[in-house]
This record gives sequence, C-alpha cells and structure tokens, in this order.
Amino acid sequence: MKAACSNSGATTWRGTPNANPEGHSLADRSNHLRAVEIERRVLQTLCQQGLDDSRRETALRLLSNYRWCEPTHGVIFDCVTRAPRGANATLRDYLVRCTTRKGFPDINWEQLFEAASSSNSAAENLMKELHDLE
Repeated sequence: MKAACSNSGATTWRGTPNANPEGHSLADRSNHLRAVEIERRVLQTLCQQGLDDSRRETALRLLSNYRWCEPTHGVIFDCVTRAPRGANATLRDYLVRCTTRKGFPDINWEQLFEAASSSNSAAENLMKELHDLE
C-alpha cells in the first residue's frame, strides 16, 4: 500500500476536484485524511490512558519510524513517549511544556484529553494500522 503521508510535513490539498498541485489523487487525499484521523485517535488514547512500560514499548516499536501526516502529531508522540514514567497524573502539564519547547505552543489539548478514547487493544490495533500505512 502506498504511504498515506509520503512527505515529512503536512500536505495542503487544493486544486482541481481530481488532483492537487502535487499530483495527488482523491484516493491519496482519502488515505491522508484517514491517517490523520487514526493519528489523532492513537494520541487521544496515549494522552488519556498514559503509557505503562508495555504500551510505551508497543508505541515505540510500531511508530518510532512512522512519518506523521501532521507535524503536531509527531511532536506530541515524541513528547508522550519521552514522558517520565509514572507521570500520568501530570502528563498534560508535561506535554504542554514539552511541545512548547519544541515550538508548538498552541495545541488543542481538550481534543486529546477530553474526547472518548479507545481501549488498550483498540489502541494497539490503531497503532498497527498506522504502521501498516507506511
């Protein structure tokens, strides 16, 4: 399968209904949007449920080389996987500081912390799905 996010940054989709200036088809755009949604759902779960050692290992194994469609998502993933162990109670504060230091101060944290998240098995399946998109 063709990678959903073949560049290192976000793609701007504009142009004719069948393609954008970079030559991406509607199918490519659909894959991109699907990947962005899966990324968001994975991050929601990681932010809301935190990372025990097993989940951290799974996330890093499956997604450490993943090219995030949204640069913000990549920064959040980097920060959440580097969060100190046992920081679940203060994870949100840690992530705000970490992403701000990396140049991303304006993240909508409510979207990640207050929306419904997936179960552990569903989260791992989502991570596998992102991994397989590459």
